[in-house]
Amino acid sequence: GVELDLTDDESLRKAAEDAVFTITEGAFTVEAATNRVVKLKGAAASKAALSSLVAALSADLPRVRAFDLQSVNLPKIASKEGNAQEENLDGAATLASGAISAEAVRNAGGKLAALPQLPVCGILTMPYPCLVMKDGRRLSPGAQIGDFTIVGIAADSVTLAGKTGRFVWQP
Repeated sequence: GVELDLTDDESLRKAAEDAVFTITEGAFTVEAATNRVVKLKGAAASKAALSSLVAALSADLPRVRAFDLQSVNLPKIASKEGNAQEENLDGAATLASGAISAEAVRNAGGKLAALPQLPVCGILTMPYPCLVMKDGRRLSPGAQIGDFTIVGIAADSVTLAGKTGRFVWQP
């Protein structure tokens, strides 16, 4: 009845590099793979193409906790004012660290789920567990952040639950 779930960074990086190269034919690279977070670099043709890539990687790499997309370039799109703007992932699609939770992607059927922005400035565990937000508010378990409810707060992680499922955010 014991299950060990071991993944070292080097093996994860090699597996991620192989999967990314196979799927994108060299359009993307893996910058880093540490603590089960894979950092991707490259230029996506569109938000939909990036969503498909993340969904495929989530399926192929079940031990990945999140994908860091800060180094991914999205194409410029014309705004209503005629200015060129970068297409984004709806702003709410990334965690505060710029990473997308792999579990949330898997739970959402491979689509980039709308995850909350977490403007957290600190986590307190004493005298009671709470999140200290950048605007000064303190949120305890049961409080809402967007469409998500805080389920648990630990010294190194926050568990959130919502329509797309549960996920653990680790700052």
